[in-house]
This record gives sequence, structure tokens and C-alpha cells, in this order.
Amino acid sequence: MFREAITHLDHGEYKKAQTLLLTLVKEKPNEAELQFYLASTYDGLGQETEAIPHYQQAIELGLTGVNYEKAYVQLGSSLRCIGKYAEAEKIFHSGLKEFPKNAALSVFLAITEYNLGYTRQSTQRLLTVLMEEPTNEWLQTYKKALTFYAAHLDETWTDTSDT
Repeated sequence: MFREAITHLDHGEYKKAQTLLLTLVKEKPNEAELQFYLASTYDGLGQETEAIPHYQQAIELGLTGVNYEKAYVQLGSSLRCIGKYAEAEKIFHSGLKEFPKNAALSVFLAITEYNLGYTRQSTQRLLTVLMEEPTNEWLQTYKKALTFYAAHLDETWTDTSDT
């Protein structure tokens, strides 16, 4: 059932993946990877508020590997998306302590700094990433989201529900 859920997730079939993962999480609520993937389905469905506690739980339960790194990006992004900028900023800073070379964390932090009114700091961070990490794989991983946010810097999820 897990592999089937991941296949659905990989194909953007978030609802199908979510149905399977909800069953698996009920059976194994302390499985960090299941919590992460369930959070990702909520995220994919535009339900960031529902995704956040599952990302948090995945991290607390000891998520490892690349998904651990992704969890910081996605948790912070979800918090920023619903307007919880100060919380997002903390998550991005924590993520960068663990993964200083993750350019996506830096760029999402820069967006959050912009939202918090730290435009000089935000611009400096973006220019640094641009000069040091222009082809960073993490930027490519989150290219769709970053491209969207480039045109919607001042909006939270509730503002963008019609876009």
C-alpha cells in the first residue's frame, strides 16, 4: 500500500495518495516517513494548514535523509503560505543550520524576510544565492513554487485561492 501511495504522489494524484496514507498513518502514527508523505499530499492539495502538523510530527519523530531536508523547506513554505511569517522564518533558519547548502531554504527564507519587511536582508540573501548557487538542484526541485511566488510575494494562501 505504501508504494502505491508514493506512486500516486509522484503522479500528482494527491487525493488517492492521501486516502492510502491516512490508513497507513492510523496503523503506524509514529512512522516519520508516513507523516511526511501525508503532509505532502495535503500540501499538494493546497491544504497547507492541514499539512503543517504532519511535517512537524515527521521532524519530531526523527525523519531522515532527503525527506528530512525537504520537510524543512515544505514546513517553512506552508507556514509562510498561510501568513505565519515569524514561524516560517524560524523553521528556515533551523533548516539552514542543518543544511547550509540548500538554496531553496535560503530563497524561501528571503521571501519570508520580504514578507516581514526585511527588504534589504531579503535582497542580499537572494543576490548571494543567485551568485553562489544559480544551478542548485534544490532550486530546480521547487522551481514551480518559486516561480509562482515571484509574482505573488504579498499574498498568503487565502489571497491566492482564485489563482
